[in-house]
Amino acid sequence: MSNDSESVYDGKAIPDGRLILAAIGFGCFLAVQTYCGLSIALPLASGYGESYAVVLRIVAILAMLGVYVLGYTQADWLVLHYSAVLMPAVAIGVVPFLAEAAALCFGVTLGLAAVLTWALLGISFAASGLLWCLILSHNSMRQNILTVATSAFFSVLLYVFSCAVQPPQLGLMGMSIIIAAEVAICRLLMKNVDWGNYLREEDESVFRETSKKAFWLACHSAAYGIILIVTVSLGLGPALIVGACGVIGAALSIMAKHWSLNRVLKSQQVQQMSLPFIVAILFLIPYCNEAALIVCAGLTVAFNAFAMVLAWCERSELNQEFRIHSIRRYSKASIPNWIGLLVGTVVGWYIFMRNESTEQHTHFILIGLSFLLLLSFVLLNSEESRKAEVLNGGFGEVDPDERDISSDHDGRFIRACKRVILDYGLSPREAEVFLLLAKGRNVERIEEKLVISNSTARTHVYNIYKKLGVGSHQALIDMVEAEKIATF
Repeated sequence: MSNDSESVYDGKAIPDGRLILAAIGFGCFLAVQTYCGLSIALPLASGYGESYAVVLRIVAILAMLGVYVLGYTQADWLVLHYSAVLMPAVAIGVVPFLAEAAALCFGVTLGLAAVLTWALLGISFAASGLLWCLILSHNSMRQNILTVATSAFFSVLLYVFSCAVQPPQLGLMGMSIIIAAEVAICRLLMKNVDWGNYLREEDESVFRETSKKAFWLACHSAAYGIILIVTVSLGLGPALIVGACGVIGAALSIMAKHWSLNRVLKSQQVQQMSLPFIVAILFLIPYCNEAALIVCAGLTVAFNAFAMVLAWCERSELNQEFRIHSIRRYSKASIPNWIGLLVGTVVGWYIFMRNESTEQHTHFILIGLSFLLLLSFVLLNSEESRKAEVLNGGFGEVDPDERDISSDHDGRFIRACKRVILDYGLSPREAEVFLLLAKGRNVERIEEKLVISNSTARTHVYNIYKKLGVGSHQALIDMVEAEKIATF
């Protein structure tokens, strides 16, 4: 884990200038992400009807899902050919904005051609996410929450400028410049790096996305998608206000860093904390006026922005610490997320934009979605509880033993530890953590000693427990003691 003034690049400290460049580039990506999340607003402002605007959003999401499927199935190939595949895919994102700007200049709409441009926008955004996951996981901003939060602030300013500037053609051209700048920055950050070295991946079962987690992501995103589409369908003004609420999430991230909450607070926990709020919104949507909808959607965006900043920091650190294939993992996690947003978009259009929908019908659908969201929370929480039981089992019962290797005069302790490490096939990093555990250190001491986050330390401990077949810290220490006796 790096501090706030430098980061790690091939084992060396990165100058502040490079971090600033990375923060600007990542901010450009987040600006496009905000735009894609609220993408129905531009077609409405450009003269398209509500239904066609929804169609364009669906086309963009389907294009994203296609890229994520490719990223999951062909991750190695994409890493090795990023300059020939991913870079051009990101660059084509300028086409939709320039085409829409030209159409507005001539006082026409793109018509059916808009379908193609929005497909290109979806491809560009998804490819950009794959690139940044690769860069952040192996290059510059590992565990630097202040840098990511600054990028979030910067992205909101870019988004607000692009939506608010008049005439709108200038904003559209500005978005195309943002994408071009992002491509240029990515090229600089990835220059002269042999990304093939990062294809090694440890087969750690703890990182396999479970069906329960995928179900939770899909349900949460579906609820989020309904709230967004109902609010943003009110026009470009509400979209501007709702998108700007991402500043609140960035501010919460900085506060979390200031109070060191990011060391124990995970992105998934932030999402779960917002659950009662989201369920309440779903029930209240039919009764809310325009102002109330904007407030509700804005708070939802703030929660998600906070969770997003934490998620990028967690993802980049875990990918680097455990040598996980960043593109494959990012793609797999993105698929249920965007499937949920797709479902939320369709459901939002069906119950709120079609005149045929009745109030009773609307309530029934919203209640059903709320039930699925709560069910997904219960299932995921039960899985996380079992994992926590393994981690917490006996941890508080072991007093830290302040001995170190230098006090192991006969060498029996270190030989016993090495024997366990070899017998159970612990990785070099796991061996470091295991040695600290065997000496009685708890998770907090491990994260301080190895300069890693609390979640990373706990993940290492969980992996070690699984490999050794133990269920508590005391059981691990007993195993080492038994090995000392056996080798005496």
